[in-house]
Amino acid sequence: MQAKRWWAATVGLALLAGVCAASSAWFGVRAWRARLPTPPSRYGTSTQALLDLASHAGLASRNEASFESGNIGQIEHPKPNAYVLNLRSDNDDALPNWWRQWFYLRLSDVPVGQQVSLTLQGAGFHNSYLPFYSYNNVDWIQFADSAVTQPAPSVLVFTAAFAQRTVWLARYVPYPYSRMQRFIAQFSGHPAAQISIIGKTPQGRDMPVLTITAPGDQSRKERVVIHARTHPGEVASSFLLEGLISFLLGPSVRAEQLRSHLVFTILPMLNIDGVVAGNNRVTPQGINLEGTWLGLAPPSLALDPLRTPPEVQVFHKYLERLLVAGPAVTMALNLHASAGEPKNQAFAFAHFGSTAHGFTAFEAELYNKQIKFIKLLAAAQGPAWLTGGSEGGRDFLKAQIPERWWWEHFGPRVTALTFESTYGLAGDQGRWLKPNDLRAFGAAVGEAIGRFHFASDFCTASVVKNLVKCR
Repeated sequence: MQAKRWWAATVGLALLAGVCAASSAWFGVRAWRARLPTPPSRYGTSTQALLDLASHAGLASRNEASFESGNIGQIEHPKPNAYVLNLRSDNDDALPNWWRQWFYLRLSDVPVGQQVSLTLQGAGFHNSYLPFYSYNNVDWIQFADSAVTQPAPSVLVFTAAFAQRTVWLARYVPYPYSRMQRFIAQFSGHPAAQISIIGKTPQGRDMPVLTITAPGDQSRKERVVIHARTHPGEVASSFLLEGLISFLLGPSVRAEQLRSHLVFTILPMLNIDGVVAGNNRVTPQGINLEGTWLGLAPPSLALDPLRTPPEVQVFHKYLERLLVAGPAVTMALNLHASAGEPKNQAFAFAHFGSTAHGFTAFEAELYNKQIKFIKLLAAAQGPAWLTGGSEGGRDFLKAQIPERWWWEHFGPRVTALTFESTYGLAGDQGRWLKPNDLRAFGAAVGEAIGRFHFASDFCTASVVKNLVKCR
């Protein structure tokens, strides 16, 4: 009997200790969550679910590329001529597998002059692509099409005989924060360019905005707002933006007229901390900034300060000041880059549709303006590069994206839409896109913006004196 009582007491104490330990762990998680700069519950249900998943999973891997924008998980070296590269999720946590896209790393012990096999595994989207390599982290070479195979949906194998022992590898040519800073700094003395620091990221980095317009009276102009790199791994949008900015600040007659009639407000990089961390999609806090334009009830232009991440708040408050100061905003472009199939064209999201299909008059007017811009861009770049134009419906009104904020408060007065460039073949180009192709695409975006705001022959109709006919 005494033995039974002793056994029961022992079991009871063990159960009590287990309950206490579980409670301590639970309260520990709650305490950890309470120390976050902004409580996760303020970010919406979808982000909340991701944070819940991450908080219970713990660290799944370690970043083996601890430099700016670097990202790779475990690197295995099973044979002298073979490497296995394991992709990791943003922030080393248990975000869904499809987050795993961006990689950027350095190998320092590569055999020289011998065929080397590199197996990349754990990919998210199951689309094939051609990575890049470099010997100096400046000049990049794309792997040949024949050197890349896809033995399984989440696995890519690429091979080459390298000329040096140190090799840098990346999903695409990297475009880190420091590169963006150097690029816009070269225009600091341009009479039509102004660089402003509008705030700081959560990790204390400057958030620059580039304003492009001819000096003088701005009251009769119209404003175009552009931002990029909400998703850090979408580096193609930065190369496109380079081309657009270079075009707008260039010596051409077309650029001169655009500067005379428009004010361009450009935020080159929204998710700066995510870019520096080497993330593909989210911030270091695990937040997808694209869906966090969490507005208060109209007619208030304000965003909810308790639920909106700091980066979005900084940009939004700057826009509010511009709306008061003028001139009026007529277009807002949200630049992204698609990781779709190689032959997928670049595309723009056209939302809403015609009145014949049940849309309101203002929705139909906005849709028609979106279609107009898409067609002008296709004409400027070449129709094989670009697709878009089908009625997109109201689905995106359910998402807290920047376009929704513009639509809700300004209706068809602001043509707001997302434009997705691509890394691949862009339709039937017959070759893979290089950064210079994306820069040329950016110049075409500038051309389309001009034709959207003016006549299709806007260059010959310019009010600027002594213009020659544009070519």
